[in-house]
Amino acid sequence: MIRILIASDYRLVLEAQRLQIDAEPDMTVVAEAIRGEDAVAEAEKHCPDIALIDVSIPGLTCHDTLQRIHAKVPGTRSIVLDGVLDPVLLARVIRSGASGFVAKDWGFERVRSAIREVAAGEFYFPPEVLRALPTDIKQLRAGVPVENRMGRLTARERELLVLLAQGEGLKMAAHMLGVSYKTADKQKESLMKKLDIHDRVALARFAIRERIVQA
Repeated sequence: MIRILIASDYRLVLEAQRLQIDAEPDMTVVAEAIRGEDAVAEAEKHCPDIALIDVSIPGLTCHDTLQRIHAKVPGTRSIVLDGVLDPVLLARVIRSGASGFVAKDWGFERVRSAIREVAAGEFYFPPEVLRALPTDIKQLRAGVPVENRMGRLTARERELLVLLAQGEGLKMAAHMLGVSYKTADKQKESLMKKLDIHDRVALARFAIRERIVQA
């Protein structure tokens, strides 16, 4: 029986995953957590085979949660869930020790496959994940640094990113920064290109995940 810890701050996600996993003949949910630090504590208490971690879990970051679980419970392997294939995020979770990655819109069939493969000692990084990685997966596991995309931004682009991620319209952001709308629009295009993000929703998610703004 594969013993699983689920960590997510979305109650509906927790409930749905628990029901789906417990319906499998070879899987059972032994613990649930809604914050990173809770996930670490539950992992220490139950020593699950698999920790299924939502990347947006509050409290400890997903990366810190993974690292602490692996340090305290070496026998637990981890799978990360996220809504997008963000190259830098993927690199970070792999460097933090994750053994698998599943996008939330892939459905439970992929989650189930990931759990079984990772529990069997394999890694679950499908082709679409490998294509999104900024470098070779072996280098990531070896700890080769990955460029921080925030480091590519100018100071003004960082300021604009914060305002846009907080929900300000471009016109208001330009006014608050004391620049023309045209200048702000060019800066927005530049920062999105540097971050490889192409819509406001993804931009806000990135800013929250990087602790640039609060959720």
